[in-house]
Amino acid sequence: MWFARTFLPGRAPGQTFPEFTDLQEVDAMLSETVIEWTKKWKEEGISEGRAEGLAEGRAEGDAQGREEERRLFAQRLLTRDMSVAEVAELTGLPVAVVEALRSR
Repeated sequence: MWFARTFLPGRAPGQTFPEFTDLQEVDAMLSETVIEWTKKWKEEGISEGRAEGLAEGRAEGDAQGREEERRLFAQRLLTRDMSVAEVAELTGLPVAVVEALRSR
């Protein structure tokens, strides 16, 4: 009785546990419950990992897209005979990158 009413609820808040009449029932229930908890934790971990991976992938893709847009803008400015320093200042790209774009 103590085990089902005190020990288990303290270890797994929010879970309900049936009343037990003998220790064999407790052993069987614990075996099943531990397996269920392990599966649940694994599923939660996989789900969290996927969500984090998607968020990181989107952020990286957004950053790459912005960088590519800055390079394209710099190339357009260079075709208008702007200086490397001016293009670097307007786009926020390093001078070396703008010079490399100019020499293409």
